[in-house]
Amino acid sequence: MLVSVGEPAAPALDLPLDELFPLYVADQQKAAAELDLELLTPRLGVPPGGRAEIAVRLRNATASQVRGEAQLVSPFGSWAETGPWTRGFTAGPGDELTLVTTVTVPPAARPAQHWWALVKVMYFGRVRYSEPASVTVTSE
Repeated sequence: MLVSVGEPAAPALDLPLDELFPLYVADQQKAAAELDLELLTPRLGVPPGGRAEIAVRLRNATASQVRGEAQLVSPFGSWAETGPWTRGFTAGPGDELTLVTTVTVPPAARPAQHWWALVKVMYFGRVRYSEPASVTVTSE
């Protein structure tokens, strides 16, 4: 459960758009500052039969422990090559941790195949997405 202290209530959705939008943006920026999510491996070149890792760094900027789940998101057809799909995490106040997912390219993969993958982080009813990583099958 997320308990916010000292924050204003969420803006009323029936406000005129020119009043609602700045409040909405401020609320989104505040939520984004709670947990910093950084993609550490934006590009992966993996030969047929090879392995590589997609890594993200989480930094908890709140004054309490954050518990959640990270899930890998990628296009259909790439699911067999990646894992684990989900993993739980716990980060204390100010903690940094790195979450890693492995990409394994089958030996028969065609060089130049290309797809994207990103990490979806969920905690206390909030959702954050990493930047996408680019995965390319190289020719060795």
